[in-house]
Amino acid sequence: MTAETADPGAPATDVDPFDPSNSPGGRRTITIGVKARVLDGTRREALVQQVEPRGATFALISDEPESVGGGGTAPTSIQYYAASLAFCMMSHISWLAGVNKVPLHELRADVTTRFYMAGSALAGTVEGGPLEFDTHIQFTSPAGEADVARVLSRAEETCFTHRALVEPVTVNRTFSLNGQKLPRTPPSHRHPK
Repeated sequence: MTAETADPGAPATDVDPFDPSNSPGGRRTITIGVKARVLDGTRREALVQQVEPRGATFALISDEPESVGGGGTAPTSIQYYAASLAFCMMSHISWLAGVNKVPLHELRADVTTRFYMAGSALAGTVEGGPLEFDTHIQFTSPAGEADVARVLSRAEETCFTHRALVEPVTVNRTFSLNGQKLPRTPPSHRHPK
């Protein structure tokens, strides 16, 4: 699918469309919708759309590495997850540097994520989860350290992916089998020692 493009004839404005203070009530909600399905074997497709405010829809493909029986034809789900942290931080740093007139000449993000799997799938004791996320942001700027620190601090406060990792968030789940809703079994939340 193709991305929708902005009207090139639209008048220029000094209003920052990302600033929530320009939204009713001073708060802006961004809603993302995903519809995913299995294509074949370990390959999956997700149609990802920005629902609110209305945005483009993109198709993403995911696969598992050959080392665990996948085809290795596309990034894994956790590779997309790590990339989303890098992309989100860079997006918010760029935006905040721009509105605060802090010049950036180069911006890079290195993200390393570690997850674990333990137990046995056959014995019903398998579990997995996150261990740690290391993020290193690099950029060059002629701005002073205080200006840069202010941008970085605000970027951490506004990056949705970062905030979802460091703060509790409600996760609503439902499952259905043959069109019938299944009762939900709470996860055990065991962690490795």
